[in-house]
Amino acid sequence: MAELRINFTRNDKLAGFDQIFVEAAVPRMTALGEQGVALVQQGAPVDRSVFRNSITTSVDVQPQAVSVSVFSQADPIVVNVIEDGRAPGTWPRLDAIRGWVARKLGVVGKSLARVAYLVSRKIKERGIPGRHVFLNAFNNLRPQIDKTAEEITAEIAKRI
Repeated sequence: MAELRINFTRNDKLAGFDQIFVEAAVPRMTALGEQGVALVQQGAPVDRSVFRNSITTSVDVQPQAVSVSVFSQADPIVVNVIEDGRAPGTWPRLDAIRGWVARKLGVVGKSLARVAYLVSRKIKERGIPGRHVFLNAFNNLRPQIDKTAEEITAEIAKRI
């Protein structure tokens, strides 16, 4: 499954530090997750916007770590094809290709089956390149991740 996950882990054993850690990290990690969602959505294919609308974020709070994940709730096979592409060699599902041909190319009637077959054959021969929406989002978010880690650390230092 394609996912962008960022962990901020504390390694101390200070008493009473849990609350300070959570108060400093959760709002910033939540904002980081929302930025990640926006970046993944920007790179996502539009078609019917099913994939784009399935991108969400969650924050997991543990005593020693706060993690934020950006992921898709869409069909994992679709997500993997969008992220990593599809290798040549196998035929795609023809019914899915027919729907795409009708929506994107506007082909209807008797020509629909023929055009869908030709598109399917081309996918079988060449594959589909990946969009790498999660990887690109992470690469674009990297400076903000570093900045967020510094902000969390600075706030914690100020409060202890």
